[in-house]
Amino acid sequence: MAILNLEYYTQKDLYSDGDIEEQMLKMAKEGVTCEELSSEQVSFPVIYHFSDLRANILNWYPIKKSDSVLEIGAGCGAITGTLCEKAGQVTSVELSKRRAQINYYRNEKKDNLTIMVGNLNDMDLGQQYDYVVVNGVLEYAMSFTEGDTPYETFLGKMGSYLKNTGKLLIAIENKLGMKYFAGAPEDHTDIPFFGINGYPENHSVRTFSKTELQELVKKSGFPFQKFYYPYPDYKFPTEIFTDASLTTNHYGKNYPIYTDKTVDLFSESAGIEAMKKEQIADRFVNSFLLVAGKQELEEKEEILYVKLNQGRRKEFRTLTQLVRKEESVWAEKKPLCPEAENFIAGLKKTGAQKPGKGFRNLPCRYENGGIVYPVLSGKTLEDRIRDLVEKEQTDEILRTLKHVYEHVFAQRKKEPEYQTKVFKEVFGEHPGKEYYECVSPANIDLICANIFEFGDDYEIIDYEWTFDFPVPVAFIMWRMIHELYYRIPKLGALYTQDDMNHEFGIEPSDSEIFMAWTMHFTYEYVGSDSLDVYRKERIPVDLSETVRACQEKKRFRSKLYYDTGSGLSEENSIETAVELDRGRFQVTFDLQKVENICGIRWNLLSDTFCEVKVEVLDCGCHGELIPFGMRIDKAADAVVFLNLAGGYFIHVTDPSELKKITISGQIRFLSQKEIAEEIQLEEDRKEAVRREEERKLQQRIQKEERIAAKKAEEERRQEELRAAMEFQHRPKQRTKRLVKKMLGRPVAPLVTENQQTEQPVSSCVGSIDSFSYENNVLQIIGWAFDRAYAMENTHLAFLQNGEVVAEEPITVVYRSDVAAVLQIPEAESCGFSCVLVVHSPVETEVAVVYDTVDGEKAYPLCKIPADPGCNEIQVYTLEGQESIGNIRYFKERYLEETPVFDAKIPSDEVIDIIIPIYNGLQYFDKLFAGIEKTKMKYRLILVDDQSPDPAVREYLERYVAEHEGTVLLRNEKNMGFLPSVNRALAIAEHHVALVNTDVEVPEGWLERLMWPIFTKEKVASSTPFTTCGTICSFPNFCEDNVIFEGMPLWQIDDAFRQIRPQYATMPTGIGFCMGMNLEAIREVGLLDEENFDKGYGEENDWCQRAIQAGYTNVQVENLFVYHKHGGSFSSEEKLRLLKSHLERLAKKHPNYNSDTAAFCRRDPARTIRLYVETQLLNQLLDVPTIVAFDHNLGGGATEYLIEKRKLALKEGKRFLTVRFDIDNMRYYLEYEYKKYKVQYFAKDLVMILDEIPRVDEIWINELVTYQKIYQILNQILELKEKHQAHLKMLLHDFFFMCPAVNLMDAQGKYCHGADAQICNQCIPANRSNACLDYESGTAWRTHWREFLSRCDEIQAFSDDTAQIFKKTYPYLYQLHVLPHKPHYVTALDKKVKTTRTLNIGLLGVLCYKKGLDVVKEMIKEIEMQNLNIRMKLIGVSDEEIDSPVFSCTGRYTRDELPRLTMEEDIDLFFIPSIWPETFSYTTSEIMSMHMPVAVFPIGAPVERVKHYEKGLVLKGTDAKAALKELQEFAEQTLKCQNMPVCEKKILFVGEEISFASRYRVEHFREQLHYQGYGSDFYQVDEVEDLDWDAYRAVVCYRCSREDVVCKVVEQAKKNRIKRIL
Repeated sequence: MAILNLEYYTQKDLYSDGDIEEQMLKMAKEGVTCEELSSEQVSFPVIYHFSDLRANILNWYPIKKSDSVLEIGAGCGAITGTLCEKAGQVTSVELSKRRAQINYYRNEKKDNLTIMVGNLNDMDLGQQYDYVVVNGVLEYAMSFTEGDTPYETFLGKMGSYLKNTGKLLIAIENKLGMKYFAGAPEDHTDIPFFGINGYPENHSVRTFSKTELQELVKKSGFPFQKFYYPYPDYKFPTEIFTDASLTTNHYGKNYPIYTDKTVDLFSESAGIEAMKKEQIADRFVNSFLLVAGKQELEEKEEILYVKLNQGRRKEFRTLTQLVRKEESVWAEKKPLCPEAENFIAGLKKTGAQKPGKGFRNLPCRYENGGIVYPVLSGKTLEDRIRDLVEKEQTDEILRTLKHVYEHVFAQRKKEPEYQTKVFKEVFGEHPGKEYYECVSPANIDLICANIFEFGDDYEIIDYEWTFDFPVPVAFIMWRMIHELYYRIPKLGALYTQDDMNHEFGIEPSDSEIFMAWTMHFTYEYVGSDSLDVYRKERIPVDLSETVRACQEKKRFRSKLYYDTGSGLSEENSIETAVELDRGRFQVTFDLQKVENICGIRWNLLSDTFCEVKVEVLDCGCHGELIPFGMRIDKAADAVVFLNLAGGYFIHVTDPSELKKITISGQIRFLSQKEIAEEIQLEEDRKEAVRREEERKLQQRIQKEERIAAKKAEEERRQEELRAAMEFQHRPKQRTKRLVKKMLGRPVAPLVTENQQTEQPVSSCVGSIDSFSYENNVLQIIGWAFDRAYAMENTHLAFLQNGEVVAEEPITVVYRSDVAAVLQIPEAESCGFSCVLVVHSPVETEVAVVYDTVDGEKAYPLCKIPADPGCNEIQVYTLEGQESIGNIRYFKERYLEETPVFDAKIPSDEVIDIIIPIYNGLQYFDKLFAGIEKTKMKYRLILVDDQSPDPAVREYLERYVAEHEGTVLLRNEKNMGFLPSVNRALAIAEHHVALVNTDVEVPEGWLERLMWPIFTKEKVASSTPFTTCGTICSFPNFCEDNVIFEGMPLWQIDDAFRQIRPQYATMPTGIGFCMGMNLEAIREVGLLDEENFDKGYGEENDWCQRAIQAGYTNVQVENLFVYHKHGGSFSSEEKLRLLKSHLERLAKKHPNYNSDTAAFCRRDPARTIRLYVETQLLNQLLDVPTIVAFDHNLGGGATEYLIEKRKLALKEGKRFLTVRFDIDNMRYYLEYEYKKYKVQYFAKDLVMILDEIPRVDEIWINELVTYQKIYQILNQILELKEKHQAHLKMLLHDFFFMCPAVNLMDAQGKYCHGADAQICNQCIPANRSNACLDYESGTAWRTHWREFLSRCDEIQAFSDDTAQIFKKTYPYLYQLHVLPHKPHYVTALDKKVKTTRTLNIGLLGVLCYKKGLDVVKEMIKEIEMQNLNIRMKLIGVSDEEIDSPVFSCTGRYTRDELPRLTMEEDIDLFFIPSIWPETFSYTTSEIMSMHMPVAVFPIGAPVERVKHYEKGLVLKGTDAKAALKELQEFAEQTLKCQNMPVCEKKILFVGEEISFASRYRVEHFREQLHYQGYGSDFYQVDEVEDLDWDAYRAVVCYRCSREDVVCKVVEQAKKNRIKRIL
């Protein structure tokens, strides 16, 4: 009986086919075969595990009864039984208990079988075997074998169980199998071309090419190998080929498939034939059976080919093999089971027959239970006919076949009763024709391929299907012809098969009969493969159609329909197609020849669903896209079209003026699956919106209830107050009070009408999380939230004596923790932070101030002490001027969802537009065309100030004549700007828009300009953004700008349109384009001509007067106009006017300058300008963009990125840097292009990435400190896919291998890139761990492997880094090595020492990974041995080292390095890093100075130092041994002891001198250091206590005091210093 050993079972099955295994277990217990099951009970897993075909992989192999076999991964016992029948002892190992049980019950009667359940790595089998069989297991070694080399480890383990003379049998798929190229999915994953592509992102299974398998097995200890090639594969093989038979025995014929995922890309058979001709077919076989050994493989007989007929009924199951014995080749045919022995024995008799004249069966002999016959060589009739087909000799083909017919079937005769019982048993009941001529005996497999020619004689092989009863000759010939046409397809082009059949009297009706007989013979009598029921058809693929469809996806077709009054039609349309560039398109429609357009529609012509994002719509004016069709409107203006008839209506104010439309954006074609996902996401979003609306409704109800309760409480208090007052004034109560007063008893104060009742507790709650005020820098982080009121316009206020003296905006910080505690989602935006410089002469209170429906409220924060050194309060932000701040907060506060103003102003309102004119004809066309781009009613008042240009007069007269209602005022003489404006203002009847002639305004300008005057209380003036408008200038604040990047006005204005205006209060409006309130004009008066006559300062004065009258001046943040700054004055006159008028303005309004300065410091529109700047830059779609991910820790990696960024910007690229700030837990984006630089941050990386319009390259410079790293990696990959960008990984450290970054283990030692299992143990206790959510070392490597496999390029900076990378990720091939370019540092030529000690220099930051512990141990050794050695650090140390033999310079710049090296008298440098540095700039800098350097034998520095003439690579990392090597290097190689010593220095003495003079002294000293002379510099009052013996010369520099100089000279002479300068 077999043995089932469960000793090593872990109670966990690692894999299963599911419930079907229960059925198979029952079958095994009951001894049921799959052939005995009904069709309903049979499934593919049953066939796969129970089919006899599985045994074909080894049932032919010559395993002897004396052999022992170890079977790995036995499964359900597919080949276990066969192994037991062939071998003397079999041990089968299986991980799954249930499968092992199935195997056991199938083979329980095999007393030579032991089944071990569990992981082989845990077992002690106690013996070695003759054979180890690994059938379909090696490919999974990665999933059950630990370590970084699981395949080598697994095979090495197999070798330990194998005798020295034993053989390892491996059956496995070929990664490069022809079936995979032809369209079959990879066997283990069902993914097409997965293995060919190198198994990207898969870490559980992989197969190998022949070369890879050879090298793997050889590396694992099996140098001797022989390959067999099972066909069609090793799972269900029907033939076994070798290198000797691949090209001779029809390898590659068609075979059945069992998956419905196989596509028919090309004929696999044809591909194999081509490979056979090229002698490379062995590289493209579908499967391997590899026999490998530790010693030479000895074989008495060489098996060349095996054919296995296991699919037949048992009585016909045979094995045919070709065997080379000595020098001859023999064919052997044997029974595969006892039931087939009689069938084989009968072949000897058949072999002696001669079917006809000149034809005979190949003789055979019967021995050892099988028949043996020689293998014939030469041409077959099929070969001859194939040659004739090539020559197109049809007649000769026909003659050849008739020769066979006449001679083989010469004895044919009619047999009316041929369909006997035995005939029907073989060929079925289907009736044949009575007149068929028959022969007996009859070989029904008489095909041309089985007939060999030898001159005029023929020998027939493969005659096993010869029957003793009569069989129709026509049937035999039909089979011969059918097979011939199947094997030689070209024959059909010369002579149709029907015509050929007709030549032998075979008609179509006969073909139907013969087909029925053949089917019965094949499937019923002989028996078909039990897998036939699971055969699938290959899916036909038209690659031309695929290419066409792919090209369609790379092309974007669309059509523009235009309506000229008769509606949209195909006649009035323009179709265009453009090539897509990584999903981007730009389509242009020329409309110059089209007149009277009144409507536009743009249709997408896509054959598939798509997602479209239009980034730029260029109509030459403001235009809007309105999508139509079934769609999903996503964020960021993306639209998913759910049908194939979607598109956009294009809305412009005046379509008849359209000349050209250009549309740029992105398109993504979507699969059905992606569409389903988008629909689901949209449904989820709608549900979230619905829930949010319900929550807000509930919150509103609760708020109203709170307000009502508060009101009721107030009314109750008031009622109590009234009752108390009435009570105390009653006569009886007054008497009681008087009596108490007389008796001296306490009397309660009277309740008065003005008495304040008890104040309710404030509804605002908050906390200060962090506060500091040092060196006038105030830093606050905290939160404040009002539970009763919506908080608007939240900001910081600085109060003195209860009055607000300064205000500053705050940076919003989202606090989900606060929202969770308060259980109020709106509280998420309650956090704030600020970093401000505050100077105040008196104590100042700081509070969060906000507006509510009940007025302004405050939440006090802190008090700032007085600063006696200042006269007035000054507050300004320290945040960078390039920073927008929190991008989420900005968008929520400042962006409009639907920026439309058309319908907001009452239709009956009229505006007086005043334009003072003095020349400027060149501006008129665009000026007046823009003025008309409004839907508001207006009266245009033109004031011509006696323009000397006659063309101006003509133009204005013509314009007035053409535009009814326009008022033209002409000054009789040139009066100047102010009188002209005042003349118009005097007749104004409505609110006024004052516009200069050199201004161009966009569509809808008037609505937006005048809106705050209409809607807000007492707004005197409104001013938009412009190019030249001082405090309203864009992009540069308070500067005259050219128009942004040469863009058209409408495009810039469109970017401002999306802004939700805040109408920030300004000290003054700007008169180039200014809205003016009629009420303010009447109350304040006209412009001041007396003080500002010709202009400049007049609007400032008017606005200041308006402020004094209680009005405000506001900025219109959602409007941009183009001020061309033509000017009416020369530059010289302008400067004169500006100077004098500003003086008058300051005299008239003393607070104007300070108010303006405060406004400029506050600059409330700064973030708006920056945001619009980025939006406009984003529309430069042709600018290549690099997105780099970096940390904020600085160091060499960041320095590298900065240099690369400079280069990219110089090349005209856009460079965006994403950084994670670990302190604030924020992601920062630095946006740079040309001179522009903008920064913003967000808590969520996705929000940052969504702001990026185009990405061409993604650089991963550093991800250290990033949290939720696996999520980050996925988001980066999504960014890559979205933009089809090139992803580059830069290996500055080893974060890609281990979260400990530097490969330092928990003990602070270099781990040499340990495998993942060791990492699992090490990481939790590792102080270098830079990521807390790593899960495990295994998970870390898995996620990073997946990410790296998707990188297009991986760049290492040293060969050492590349080798470590390949050790961990051996199957990633995108790696390139590109060393850094070393920095230039001045070379030194040290010839003199200034000290008598050996000075070992250290460079950079000394921390534990850079060798801090090593240095400390060396210092300890130097002190213990009292060695004449000093260690000098040029740089800083993480830990203070208190030792007389150690010194530290502090931080340095690279330019200072040569001087410091000479000052410190460094003899050699030592790089004590104990981690494998990926480059080490410091090493290169030392070598650039030509200074000696020593390094540990670790990392990248070794690569350079070992080839450096002054370099030393130490033998190990032991501190004591290294110190000794450094001493020997200095003495024996560098000869430092022989260098002359110049100990005495040069003394420089000087008074207080200027920076320039001091620089000259320092430069001189530096040059002296280079020559080997040390020096010191002291002030004249510091020289008395000097050790004069340390100096050899004195230099007095700019000493004006004679007494001091004399004293120095005297002291120098006293100490015998002869050189005094």
